[in-house]
Amino acid sequence: MALPDYTKPLDADFIATSAGDIRDNWVAPSVRVHSTSAIIVQASSTLTLTYTAERWDTAGSWSSTASSRLIATVAGKYSIIANVRWPSNADGYRALAIRRNGVTDIGGVHAAPPTGTVMDMQVFSVANMSANDYVEVLATQTSTSSLAIAVSSQISPEFMMTLVSATTAIST
Repeated sequence: MALPDYTKPLDADFIATSAGDIRDNWVAPSVRVHSTSAIIVQASSTLTLTYTAERWDTAGSWSSTASSRLIATVAGKYSIIANVRWPSNADGYRALAIRRNGVTDIGGVHAAPPTGTVMDMQVFSVANMSANDYVEVLATQTSTSSLAIAVSSQISPEFMMTLVSATTAIST
């Protein structure tokens, strides 16, 4: 017996049977991207973060030509997470937001930085997404100098999204 093709991306041909049973070869849309270089956020500003490489992308949810966006390829509920590491700088505050379709913030975190150490920050949301909706991460800092979001393997800057449940069952 041949093994199922677990690398096949999720599409309208197979999410689940009409009875709701998941197919053996089902792969949920899931994507994780990162930046291979520091991202500079100017003093007292907000920046939409961009990413330079994939860790994985099972459904074509990220493209280097729209490198700030993760795109929902199937309608449903998605888990969305972003991580950054701010440098040591106790001036001002730091914030991260997840924004859907360039308009609506669907998750956010805001904090004053600690004194004398880096600050790891994570934002998380579970959101209903239509097919072709996209999400981006916005980073804000209010210090009086530019700050570089550090590159730290598997920690920063990272952006990921996974389908938790499809909106409707699709028969094959």
